[in-house]
Amino acid sequence: MSFGNLIAFIKNDFRHYLKAGQSLKSKIGASIIVLFEPGFWSLFYYRWSHYFFKKRLAIFGLFFMRLNKFLNHVDISYECEIGQRLRLPHCCDIVIGATSVIGDDVEILNGVTLGASEVRKEGKRHPTIKNRVFIGSGAKVLGDIVINEGVSIGANAVVLKSVEANQTVVGIPARSIT
Repeated sequence: MSFGNLIAFIKNDFRHYLKAGQSLKSKIGASIIVLFEPGFWSLFYYRWSHYFFKKRLAIFGLFFMRLNKFLNHVDISYECEIGQRLRLPHCCDIVIGATSVIGDDVEILNGVTLGASEVRKEGKRHPTIKNRVFIGSGAKVLGDIVINEGVSIGANAVVLKSVEANQTVVGIPARSIT
């Protein structure tokens, strides 16, 4: 990842949060709202930590990762891959594991964990979240599984198996209701 790509991602994140906050008619007012939005800052710190990780300056990446956890209560590993326009509207107690992959236009609410189902396993251990996925409050998505495009995961669901596209899953363990 180049420095130019980093800045482009951050600008895109800002524009996405600005668009979501368009209830204010003024661009200045909406911009101020974005600057107080912890979801934006969580992505900002992730983007920097991931940039330093890719540049093999992991100590700086770890600094931004821990700063994010301290300030926003969001633990996003600098190793994971996050696409564009991720939205964290109520970001608190979110955990995104090291080998997670998140596509574009994903929304994650508070208390969500994208975690591993096996400890100390080598290789890919965390989920892959495709584009346009919604993950409700308190949901746990565990293991090397794939959540395909257009999936909605209900609040407090525990997803242990891959989910086909355009499904809604709820429950413990999660099952499709569509």
